[in-house]
Amino acid sequence: MTMRGRLDDVSLPDLLQLFSANRRTGKLTLSHRDGFASILFRDGRVIYAASNRTHETFGSILVNRGLVDEGTLLAALEAQNVAPEERRLGSILEEMGVLTEDDLRSVMRYQVSEVLRELLSWREAFFKFQPGTIPDRGEVGVDCQDLVLYEGLTAEGVLVDVVRRERDRRKKAAGPGSAIDPIGAAGGGDGDGDGRDASQQPISLTRAMTEVRSPSFTGEIALQILRFAGQVLGRGVLFGVGRELAHGIGQFGIEAEGSTAPDERVRGLKIPLDQPSVVAEAAAVQDTVRGPLERTPWNERLAEELGGVMPNEAVAIPLTVNGTTAFVLYGDDLPDRRPLGSMEPLEVLLIEAGLAIEKDALEQRVRQIESRRADA
Repeated sequence: MTMRGRLDDVSLPDLLQLFSANRRTGKLTLSHRDGFASILFRDGRVIYAASNRTHETFGSILVNRGLVDEGTLLAALEAQNVAPEERRLGSILEEMGVLTEDDLRSVMRYQVSEVLRELLSWREAFFKFQPGTIPDRGEVGVDCQDLVLYEGLTAEGVLVDVVRRERDRRKKAAGPGSAIDPIGAAGGGDGDGDGRDASQQPISLTRAMTEVRSPSFTGEIALQILRFAGQVLGRGVLFGVGRELAHGIGQFGIEAEGSTAPDERVRGLKIPLDQPSVVAEAAAVQDTVRGPLERTPWNERLAEELGGVMPNEAVAIPLTVNGTTAFVLYGDDLPDRRPLGSMEPLEVLLIEAGLAIEKDALEQRVRQIESRRADA
């Protein structure tokens, strides 16, 4: 099952200890206002680690250490490029007789250490661990428990106690029957919606090396938000936020009414941002707004459009991109009037989604600049 959470609550060293001790396989992604990173594990050992804030590549480390010259490195890169299937640069150089396994392990250990040193400085960052299968292409793994960097920082089993306490706290807050898991994921699968257990889904190392976490894009992110929110809330609406209006773009759990389909009804819903409403307030303060739905004209209009019944409790969570509110997720306790549980899983998801959109926009600008330079 996918795990999500904050590094403020569970430290990175503790996560690494957990994955190592339990021989986990999958991808750990970390998002921060100023960066993003990806770490791949196979049987608890790190086989790849990268951050957009750490720019020393595996090849450059080899050259700087004098283990290979630039000509040999280019030849190995060419062999990697024309290979019919994924191959690791290190294994190609080892086959060429240029490097030994000890050389590879030493360089890999150094590279992982440098990335993790950078990640240890991150504050208010978020993580997601996606279990999966990673085909063995000859990668050298690094045991994080052996890294001197982490000696004395954690004790074996600390994270297990943290997770257990967090699970008990969230279950108590969410009430009976909640599907919220201990670190922010909803129950009922991995959340990817393809009907397969996440542990059976293959993870491509090549893909991880070229995109840390980049869905394509805003429409897909909206669907992911709605799909995840549907596991936490009984019903809800995702609003796109413009300069003057918030307009409905998708829904879950809204019942059909007459001949108008719920999706069509929601897409026609527009709420002015200069009038009091729970949606306008969340967009303005850029923070979660939760509680009884006040009887303002536009809150009443919202309730009327969604079925004509005022909820006892409602919540609105903003998604910000580059400091501007881009979406607001609205949900309430209808139709069952079950008290709302913890909203932290959704808050984490929307922060991650905002960071992903920022990353994608930045990458598009970089590609445009590179394209203009190439045409010049």
